[in-house]
Amino acid sequence: MKIAVVDPNAWFVQGLDAVLREEGRFSIAFADETGERLMREAKIAGVDLAVVCARLGAAGAAEGGGAGGGGLVPYLEKLRRRQPEVRAIARLRAATPARVRDAMQAGARGCVTEADPPETLLEAIRAVAAGRSSFPYVDFEMLRSDPFERLTARERDVLGALAQGWTNDQISARLGISPNTVKHHLKVLFSKLDVPNRAAAVARYLTERAM
Repeated sequence: MKIAVVDPNAWFVQGLDAVLREEGRFSIAFADETGERLMREAKIAGVDLAVVCARLGAAGAAEGGGAGGGGLVPYLEKLRRRQPEVRAIARLRAATPARVRDAMQAGARGCVTEADPPETLLEAIRAVAAGRSSFPYVDFEMLRSDPFERLTARERDVLGALAQGWTNDQISARLGISPNTVKHHLKVLFSKLDVPNRAAAVARYLTERAM
């Protein structure tokens, strides 16, 4: 079975190649830093399975960048449309419920994290190659639920204010809460939405409203 590896880290690719050679049943068809080659040549190269890193190419950011831009999830969705025969395993920075859910919904057959040992990835490859799925354990209810539904009314108010470009002081004044309370609400909603900062929270909010 032939595997394509979408990852800019040459050391990781070399290490995985050694593990797969020892396994004997799998081989790397090619390594692809940006994901563009996989989109073009999967059928020609006879690729059956792809290991796709969240850091897609030199332009990659946290679960972002890659072929066509937009991040890991849009890339997986595009791969599913253009190369439906390729079974994808997403290699995430962290297996949070939101990231696992998003990868699963985008078409990934499995997920591992960058911190996982080679044996974990090999087990995922074996499972997906056999037609099964392979995902890390996460809380099932959190995996199924919409993260926006877990926000309180006040957290929704704060998020809406962020989307309008308000500063913390403006949010404090207009909502009648202290600056420290604003900071607390921001910290909590960042955690619930699994985003690192206010820009990412606004981007996710606007995406949700557009759906």
